Amino acid sequence: MSNKEYSQLYDPAFLNKFGSKKEEIGQLTLHDDNPVIDLNQIANILGLEVTEEDLAVDGFFKKVDKHIVINQNVSEGRKRFTLAHEIGHSQLGNDEPAIAFRGAESYTDDEQLKEVLANKFAAELLMPNKDLLIDLMKKALCDLGADPQHFGYFERDLALSDVSSRIKVSSEALKFRLLNLNVLRNN
Repeated sequence: MSNKEYSQLYDPAFLNKFGSKKEEIGQLTLHDDNPVIDLNQIANILGLEVTEEDLAVDGFFKKVDKHIVINQNVSEGRKRFTLAHEIGHSQLGNDEPAIAFRGAESYTDDEQLKEVLANKFAAELLMPNKDLLIDLMKKALCDLGADPQHFGYFERDLALSDVSSRIKVSSEALKFRLLNLNVLRNN
């Protein structure tokens, strides 16, 4: 693996969601030694202010002042996913004029769809490229002494843990993304 510009990692249709900022975001670089998508740099390019506070929810986006607030009391992986999710709301137009602090069980069908789309956006933003994720998983499996073509659940889970810590997402988020990309099977 070598350093890659974000434009090499993301599908052009995904980068188009960033509108006039797609070129600038596409020129950011993912480094071999630290393969972490720089969400703060993306937020900065988009003109979004990001702060952390003590919240009852994971986070929210206020369109009126382009402000994302993240719960300071959650894990780093949850903070990153929430920030990516809220960036998704900012780019997909999935925001409400008023902030409603309520549980997902009370969402309307339209609100649930917006949340699903923001989650999908977040997963793609944090874990962009199938080939990149496969390369990272293969390297982790080889580092464990496992055959990347034939490995068990134990090795898979260790590799997931290693890769998720390298790219700063939860193991569950990475596993879900790899399942959705048909890299892993659920059996």
